[in-house]
Amino acid sequence: MVKAHGNEEAALWDHFAAHGLSEGRALSKSFHVFAYRDAYEDLQEAFGNNLIAYYIHYATHGMQENRSITTVPQAVKAGITVTGLRGQVIARPVPVVITPTEETSQEETKHEETGNPVAIPETPSPEPVPVPSATVCTHQYITRQLENTGSHAPVCEICGYIDEQKQEPCEAEDEYIIDIVYHRQKCKKCDRLIDMNTHQYPTNDYICSVCGYRHEHDYYVLNFDDKYHIKRCTLCNFASSEPHTTPGVCKCGYSS
Repeated sequence: MVKAHGNEEAALWDHFAAHGLSEGRALSKSFHVFAYRDAYEDLQEAFGNNLIAYYIHYATHGMQENRSITTVPQAVKAGITVTGLRGQVIARPVPVVITPTEETSQEETKHEETGNPVAIPETPSPEPVPVPSATVCTHQYITRQLENTGSHAPVCEICGYIDEQKQEPCEAEDEYIIDIVYHRQKCKKCDRLIDMNTHQYPTNDYICSVCGYRHEHDYYVLNFDDKYHIKRCTLCNFASSEPHTTPGVCKCGYSS
């Protein structure tokens, strides 16, 4: 490997991930991924045959959780059969037949224990397994609104990590997004719509006092008498009166 790739860590790691694992190679003498996998059923349920995940788990959590079975000899001593990806047996506990004695019964002499292997020297303290740099997200942040809050924070587009230390409240832009009924404001940083209100018109005015929107009156006839009809704007409630168009039928429905 060194002859083929030198000491370039990225190339060595790529080869290990692509070929080394399936070839039974290991990153450390004190850590054998198949032994670690077969020793812990909860990790098997979580990771299955994702061998890289076992390396990362041991380096980031396993040592702190005191998961001490990390080599084939340790697994065998604990009565665990170590198998490869295709189910082939790498190592299994050595059966030890108990020799009959005067104190053992006939039934006990027939008993065969399978959990006590031949003693194998152990490494007293396992060396840390390096975490491959390829597994660490480089984080590419964009500012996004946080759900169910009035704030935003940098969120990684790759892994979804939220930098909560940089969380801050949303702040409205000075400009408004306007239609004929509402004016809205966006956050200056995350583009979230944070404020929406109907236009506010002072009495007998067609200009919104908040955003400056100018509308054209949309009238409907409120009532009429024999000379005038009163019309009111549906948007701002401005009302005015004007005489009927005569003779004939006025647009308000009055007939003269």
